[in-house]
Amino acid sequence: MDAHLSEQLQQIFGAYVRQDTLDTAAAEMAGLGQAYPDLDEGFRGALRRSIEFARSGDAGVCIAIEKSGYRALNTAEAQLILAELLRLYIVHFKMNTRD
Repeated sequence: MDAHLSEQLQQIFGAYVRQDTLDTAAAEMAGLGQAYPDLDEGFRGALRRSIEFARSGDAGVCIAIEKSGYRALNTAEAQLILAELLRLYIVHFKMNTRD
């Protein structure tokens, strides 16, 4: 995981998740992504790339997630957390599109 992606992931978890639920974070992120297409692209890209790094066993993903106080005990757990956040983000993004 490169430093830029690590920083992006830390910002996502620090600014939006903050020990809150993934659903709440995803809803907030989706609202911003709707308003700012560059953010949408950034959120999706960072989460997808981070999932790939977690899948490959890169512990940097766990470190980035844990900067927010959220816990990822290993890369498999980090991958699940990231995949769920991405899934919820897409669900909320689509719900906002219908409104």
